[in-house]
Amino acid sequence: MPGRYAVREGGERCHVVTPRTLESAGLVHPSAEAVTAELFDGSRPFFLAADKVQVKYEMLRAHVVDGKASRRPRQSTATRVRRSIL
Repeated sequence: MPGRYAVREGGERCHVVTPRTLESAGLVHPSAEAVTAELFDGSRPFFLAADKVQVKYEMLRAHVVDGKASRRPRQSTATRVRRSIL
């Protein structure tokens, strides 16, 4: 498969998504510079803060697997509906 590859821990090769690929698919994170998770610090080529899907996946994985909360809690649907009615 053509493209760039990175090597994960354990020697496994993985495809690296480029910003151009993300842009053409409409998957560029609108606030990539605001991503503060350690995985996206730029030292690992596999993790790209501009990849909207990957950032969302890692946020959910960290919450479910590691028990970490996202930095900015979202309002519940009930709260949003209640505020829109008032």
